[in-house]
Amino acid sequence: MQIIQRFLKTVSLKSLGLLRLAALAKSPLAFMFALLLLSACEGSVDSYLPPVASEQNQAQNTSSQPLKPPSYRMLTDCSDELITVISLNAYLLFDHRNDGARYEKTYSKRDYATKLVNIIKFIDNLPCQPNIIAFQEVESKRILKELAEQLNGYLGSDYRAILIEGNDQQGIDNGFLVASPFELVSTFQVDGRSKRATGGFIHDRPPLWLRLRHHDNERIFNVINVHMRSMRGLHDHDGGRIQMKRLAQIESLVDTLEDMNAQEPLIVLGDWNSYADGDTLESEPIELLIEDTPLQLLTDFLPEKEQFSYTHQRRGVMIDHAFANAAARELVQSYGLVRGVSCATDKRYCDPTEAVSDHEPLFVQLRF
Repeated sequence: MQIIQRFLKTVSLKSLGLLRLAALAKSPLAFMFALLLLSACEGSVDSYLPPVASEQNQAQNTSSQPLKPPSYRMLTDCSDELITVISLNAYLLFDHRNDGARYEKTYSKRDYATKLVNIIKFIDNLPCQPNIIAFQEVESKRILKELAEQLNGYLGSDYRAILIEGNDQQGIDNGFLVASPFELVSTFQVDGRSKRATGGFIHDRPPLWLRLRHHDNERIFNVINVHMRSMRGLHDHDGGRIQMKRLAQIESLVDTLEDMNAQEPLIVLGDWNSYADGDTLESEPIELLIEDTPLQLLTDFLPEKEQFSYTHQRRGVMIDHAFANAAARELVQSYGLVRGVSCATDKRYCDPTEAVSDHEPLFVQLRF
């Protein structure tokens, strides 16, 4: 049923663009040209943009009416009233100190400095300075604090580092950099130390939940940063154990979300290490989350050609996703991926001491 609903949703978006284009045609010849043009552009971001509502239609819009699709495009709108949230897998962001994790990497001071500089350049080159950056694969809060200090000195920003240590044997964790106009209300790690009945932690890298307050309007905003267990080994002899762990991680998140105040906007995003394109072991966690929560998968609105955030065996796959609850969905204005960041697009090996990421970062913009 979920797959059918997604198909219908995609079809409705295409039809919407077709009707809009056809409506602009002033003659049969122009109408035929519009059809050919739309067909040629199918899959591009602009062909999926919603029609611009008139002031009268906007005034008549109510929460009972279906929401129009947001704009899904490159990060270009930097209006002051927009909040920009970015998810960035920092690809093994370690420093030159050994903190004692079992499989920890230790870089030279030079390599560590190079890694930080490249991340700073990435953030500085973005059209819009993110208000919230959700990081995956960061070794420690100390590193995020050093990154925040350098960013703030270079950009004049006011980023604050937030990270809670998890259970990963490499020592990598989820963390955030948060800037104005938000202040931190609370931090919560989902089942941070909880274990499965069969032994072992549920989460190696527990989802990190921030509850933030907007300075200007006092509105509460929730964001959860996720980095699930990878798909590696899912079809090997130990695949059953790996599958059960991945499902336990989703069930843990679903159970936690049941106590969530539905009136508060919530975005859940990160590296899910899961597909969202069918009934497979690789997509099972995403399907379960969609079935058992009211969250909406924003990836559904991306054109098919845009649905890749990672390169696996020389093939683009979408494993980074963002979800929104109904309260946040009303605020979402745009969603997409920042292209040209992943070091793995055309390489068999990425050097983690140089690369910003081996993923394409995704972004969500909301109007507060």
